[in-house]
Parts: sequence; structure tokens; C-alpha cells
Amino acid sequence: MKGLVLSLGFFIFLVFLTVFMLRRYRGKKYLRVFLLAFAITLGIYTLVYNFSPGPGAAVDFWNGILFLFLLFHCFADVSYTTVLTGFSTNLLVHIAKRGPLSTRDMEDIYGLTQGRDPVTDWRMDHLVRGKYVLSSRDGYQMLPKGSSVARLAEFLQRLFNTGDGG
Repeated sequence: MKGLVLSLGFFIFLVFLTVFMLRRYRGKKYLRVFLLAFAITLGIYTLVYNFSPGPGAAVDFWNGILFLFLLFHCFADVSYTTVLTGFSTNLLVHIAKRGPLSTRDMEDIYGLTQGRDPVTDWRMDHLVRGKYVLSSRDGYQMLPKGSSVARLAEFLQRLFNTGDGG
């Protein structure tokens, strides 16, 4: 039980440490920051577990490590793939900031040379079907669901100090 309780507390520490480190990091290799924060947290967890009072069975220690790893994996996966590097999230943020996004705008933003590519077509179709954006003559326009996601992504990008992501 000691390992699980400590790992939950250290997960909260991990989140704050990651945000702190991302706000100071100026590169684009965000995964390195997540992994470094996890390694630091794991080291401190190990020290605190070994020097804290109470029974300390090896199974309890490893259960705490496993629980901390699973929490880290969920946090890092969602943060990294949606907020920091997510293509769909980036599209929603661009539409929220600039208004309707036309095919020409997407060519300028993403460097597409021959119109839209299959990945962009699939992604935009997915956003339309999911009711995040509406396809119109003027381009893709934000719907309330997409606006909520874009606002959350913008907040987290400001919190992490990572720019537009994507």
C-alpha cells in the first residue's frame, strides 16, 4: 500500500516537474523532457520509499513503480500526442485563431505543394464527421465542440510554453 500511495503523490510531483521543465525547454524534442522528468521522479520515489517508515516489501515497491509508470504513460501519451504534436489539434487551433481555414491556407501553413494530401484530407474529413468543424465554401469553420477543444489545447500549450504544437 505504501508504494501505491507514494506513487500517486509522486505522479502529482511528476506533472508539476514536467510543466516546469517544458516551460524552460526551448527545443522541439518534448518527449525527452517527459522521459527526463520521469527518470528524476523515479529516482526520488526510490529514495523516499526506502527511507520512509513502515513495512517495505519488494512487491509493494514494484507495484508503486508499475502504477507510477502507468500514470506517467497516460499523462505523457495524451499530452505529447494531442497537445504538443497533434495534427488535428493544431488544425483546430489554427481555425480558432484565424477563422475559416481554406485549402490555400492549409497549403501555406503545412507546405503542401500540390493541393491537399491524403493525410490532410482524411484528417479534415474526420474533424467534419466528428462535428468539430463545418465544411463550407469559405473553408472549414469552427463548431462549438471544436472551439472547446481548441481553447483547451491553447491553454495547455501556454501552460507548457510550447507554442502552437503540431
